Amino acid sequence: MSSRTRTALAGLGVADPHHLSAQLEQDMVDDATLIAVFEPMHVSYMRKKHPEAAAKVASLPRLARDLSPGGSGTLEARLRALDLADQPFEAWEEVIDPAGGDLAVFKDSAREIHALITAFAPRVGT
Repeated sequence: MSSRTRTALAGLGVADPHHLSAQLEQDMVDDATLIAVFEPMHVSYMRKKHPEAAAKVASLPRLARDLSPGGSGTLEARLRALDLADQPFEAWEEVIDPAGGDLAVFKDSAREIHALITAFAPRVGT
């Protein structure tokens, strides 16, 4: 994680000094119930490389807006109801990657993602 990312997250009270990124592997895809993404390229990649997982891939903004709350069935059933494999990625769903931007851009991005997670998290529970 970049120093700008760490600084932006620290401003939201989030710290993970041991974070390491990893390439997405098939076993990760197989084990996941849900894969949240930020960009149309992510959805395209998943649909091409892992078509069997297309029904469990969605943008974080779509999940924060459209996923039914946890009390209305299992997460798997609520994801099926969204018909994710056939949904086009719409412009409002994209979370812009701050790479190359200054610290202010990273802070804006961190605030956006934090707000989306805050809206999404209560919907995940079963």
